[in-house]
Amino acid sequence: MATVTKPRDSASLQKALAIDFRRPALLEQALVHRSYLNEAPELDLESNERMEFLGDAVLGLVISERLYVDYPALSEGHLSQIRALLVRWDTLAEAAERIALGDYLIMGRGEEMSGGRTRPSNLAGGLEALIGAAFLDGGITKAKKLVLKLLGPELEKVAAGAVVGLDVTSRMVTLARTKAAMRSDLPAQPAFLVGDMMALPFADQAFDLVTAGYGLRNAPELAPALHEALRVLRPGGRLLSLDFNRPDHPVVRRVYLTWLTLVGSVLGFLLHRDPDTYRYIPESIRRYPGASQVVQHLQRAGFAEVAWHPVLGGLMAIHTATRPLSGG
Repeated sequence: MATVTKPRDSASLQKALAIDFRRPALLEQALVHRSYLNEAPELDLESNERMEFLGDAVLGLVISERLYVDYPALSEGHLSQIRALLVRWDTLAEAAERIALGDYLIMGRGEEMSGGRTRPSNLAGGLEALIGAAFLDGGITKAKKLVLKLLGPELEKVAAGAVVGLDVTSRMVTLARTKAAMRSDLPAQPAFLVGDMMALPFADQAFDLVTAGYGLRNAPELAPALHEALRVLRPGGRLLSLDFNRPDHPVVRRVYLTWLTLVGSVLGFLLHRDPDTYRYIPESIRRYPGASQVVQHLQRAGFAEVAWHPVLGGLMAIHTATRPLSGG
């Protein structure tokens, strides 16, 4: 059987947040759910909905500024994607649960008995109202302090799992976005953009890890592409590259490339009614250095701890390399 409980004292909420309100009445109003107004008309109270409106705007501003400063390599569109993940209601409701905000909400008996203290919409709205109250009490400085405290874990998740995908074709970028949007297990949606690996659209030392899947082989020139990968890596950052390998033995290489040409022609005809669709693969392998030579290119580019690992009996290869902690 549902029971009605008395809301916790807002003073303990201030203590938990380590933020003092000069005007406690603002905090009290931020906790008033509209369902309570009908039960206490004599108090002439205002619900927290207007504060929620204000807090939503302040929250967006604070998060936008933080992302703008922390991620100089990302475009407006990609920053907007990350911001949307941070300010959506389920994220805010989780943050509200961490401070037990539901225990402080002042609501009507019917709302509470129907699970109002744990309802995500009430928690998210209450959190935004709390941010609005902080803004009214102490301006953007106090509101920013509160937002960063409330959403600190979410911001850390973004920093730890920020992923940016890049491809030279818009079709592949669109496909990647569609597939990522279908994943519910990602801590944050990756950002995807069209770009050229010969001139990466990122700041120096922007990433801890750079991966390339069948990318280096298709670079017009290998050396500039490797220098770009080195440039955007932080000291100690890693490069991982998976690609086809060119067999060293001339006879094996000829047989392998002939087989790829035949298989590619069949697949191209079956899938696209064009046998030349995948002809670029064996042609690019003919121009691509073998795995041991790629190691030398990586070393000349300034990478350290360079190694390669055969896949499928050496028909493919994974190269690993590290940007040195100093120099490079």
